[in-house]
Amino acid sequence: MIILEKDVTMAHLDNEIALLNIKNGKYFSLNETGARIWELLQVSVDQEQLISSMLKEYSVEEIKLRADIVQLLEKLKEAELIRIV
Repeated sequence: MIILEKDVTMAHLDNEIALLNIKNGKYFSLNETGARIWELLQVSVDQEQLISSMLKEYSVEEIKLRADIVQLLEKLKEAELIRIV
């Protein structure tokens, strides 16, 4: 399960999203695809649901998508923007 941290504020910048953990000051910027993942995390807290939704929206190989999502989630976790339990 993926839990969004409570102390995160977000700002839309064109097709990108800037995230800031106001508790620790860590900043993170997401490109258009990363921004879509963040939007999906607002309604889905399961990694498999997230992958399924992205596969429906983007023409990409599942193995590549899985690797990219795992990598992004790990970076968001390191920035203390999400927790994975």
